Amino acid sequence: MKIKHYHENPPTAGLPIRWHDWFARNKDLSKCIEALFNLPPLSITCSGTIALVVALKTLAKDNPNRKCVIIPAYTCPLVALAINHCGLKIILCDVAKNSFDFDFEKLALLLNDQVLAVIPTHLGGRIANVAAVKKLTISYNITIIEDAAQALGAEVGKEGDIIIFSLATGKGLTMYEGGLLTANTPELRQKIAETIRQIPRNIYWEIKRTIELAGYTALYNPLGLYFAYGIARRKALKKKI
Repeated sequence: MKIKHYHENPPTAGLPIRWHDWFARNKDLSKCIEALFNLPPLSITCSGTIALVVALKTLAKDNPNRKCVIIPAYTCPLVALAINHCGLKIILCDVAKNSFDFDFEKLALLLNDQVLAVIPTHLGGRIANVAAVKKLTISYNITIIEDAAQALGAEVGKEGDIIIFSLATGKGLTMYEGGLLTANTPELRQKIAETIRQIPRNIYWEIKRTIELAGYTALYNPLGLYFAYGIARRKALKKKI
């Protein structure tokens, strides 16, 4: 009798979680990541999107007259949703030819004293030229928020004022959902921490994410993905969905 072997390639580059990771003692995730990637002290949020919301709300509180945020015309839609959630105006900047990075000539034309922040994006692990953004924005005293949601582990966070990461499903390092952010000065990090403390905790979401993380731990492997992901994917392909 031939035994059927089940195997499924993962849909993302995410790393599997082992059950023993749940029982690690005396280890602070943020401090481990700080040490591993040589980053300033990190704050943990419930998602990368909320990390961006925290950054924007912190900046907007100190700069009430600045209402505009410049982002690349090609980026994650959650970035635009976060800006809109904060009541700020989205300004799109063209990207360079054959690149996800800003067209810097176009970016220079958009800068003024109404701009709160510029968000260069390390998209898909491809590193944005944050130093070039800094040269253009420094005379306007505009804050640079590095969107490194897809670049945890890369050589990033050295030029921007604030940097955000994502720990969502599909990222190399994941808690199923989660985010990290930090800033380049103790004063700004303290303001970010104060903003985070003002966000109420939701026990429903804590329980929901814990269950989802348990499911990810159990099923993010060649056998589990066959049933949790592969069967539904093949059915959809047959229906040409």
